[in-house]
Amino acid sequence: MVRIVLFCNAGMSTSLLINKMLTQAATEGFACTVDAFATANAAEEGKNADVILLGPQVRHELKRIRGLFSRYPCGTNRYDGIWKNGWRSCIKSG
Repeated sequence: MVRIVLFCNAGMSTSLLINKMLTQAATEGFACTVDAFATANAAEEGKNADVILLGPQVRHELKRIRGLFSRYPCGTNRYDGIWKNGWRSCIKSG
């Protein structure tokens, strides 16, 4: 199962996005979990993530998050484009 971590301001404003992502994942038969956390908790909560996403309201944190998790391809995206723009391509097989 793929663990997706979404960072935002307070970790609460993204519930609608999480529900949409989980619905789409189920439609595609893609096993994943999606959790949202505040960027203040990034160092701890991102440790076991397979994919890290940043909400647009915290795109100014991208450089810091990339520094914490240099092994990840990190980026920001508008909420409505996350799934259709291929975030799953960030997951390396094997």
